[in-house]
Amino acid sequence: MVYLDLTHKSREFLDNRLGGIMDIYTKFTGVDPREQPMKIFPQCTIPWEDFGLIMVQTNMA
Repeated sequence: MVYLDLTHKSREFLDNRLGGIMDIYTKFTGVDPREQPMKIFPQCTIPWEDFGLIMVQTNMA
C-alpha cells in the first residue's frame, strides 16, 4: 500500500490549495487526509502517442 502523508501541512494550506480533493477523499473514504495519510493507488499510464505504436507493433491495427 502507498500512502501520501500531508499531515505536516497546515489545515489552511491544504484547504486553500487542495480543498476540493480533500473534500472528495473524505466523502468517499470517511477519512480526513488532513489528519491521517491518504491511501493512493499509483498506476501506469500510456501516452496516446505511444498507444498507436503499441497497436502497430502488436499487429492490432
